Amino acid sequence: MRCGALSLLLLAGTILPIFGQRSDVPEIQALQSSASGSQREVGDGLGVRAGVGADITFSGAAFGAGINHLVLSDLEAGLLIYYGRVEETSNNGFNEYRETTEVTAFAILANYLYGYRPNTDVWYLIGGIGLAYLGVYWEERSDTDTTLGELLPGGGSRDTFEGGVGGTLFNVGAGYAFAGGFDLRLEVPVLLAFGDTGGASGVVPLFTLSAGYRFTR
Repeated sequence: MRCGALSLLLLAGTILPIFGQRSDVPEIQALQSSASGSQREVGDGLGVRAGVGADITFSGAAFGAGINHLVLSDLEAGLLIYYGRVEETSNNGFNEYRETTEVTAFAILANYLYGYRPNTDVWYLIGGIGLAYLGVYWEERSDTDTTLGELLPGGGSRDTFEGGVGGTLFNVGAGYAFAGGFDLRLEVPVLLAFGDTGGASGVVPLFTLSAGYRFTR
């Protein structure tokens, strides 16, 4: 019995190292491929992007630019800046009013890129969240109504607000990446202000179309 057990141990000691070294065996290749496929790759590459957009009523224009880094193969984090301006007019039957809102936002944003693969031609979806600082200027004026607040030299009056507030940023969208490093995205970032924004809305949804390039090694 002891000789039989010793023979089995010697046989196992001979066979197991062979299988450990033979990565060309189909079964072993499949196991290795499965193990590597279950791991998320570490990202690599600095990205820059810029774009244009509009508010949801298309009554104003927005511009944005940013820099980001691919932390994982499907997760990026970066810094963004947005600027948007909206002008609206209204009439109560007696007076006409012009309302102007300008928002400048600086944001730290993390985006999950579902289906994205670096250096690959592929469609992907985007979902992100971040923190933002919003610089807000709001003005409502009328050339005939004198009850808004500050009287104007030529007649009428205006009400204004200028200040900065913290906020959060939610982002959803879709994009297409090219193997050479370029990509295009259609996104809907929504800025939510935490504090007082005067007469301006504390919720700023935008439509943006942007182009980007990622530098990879």
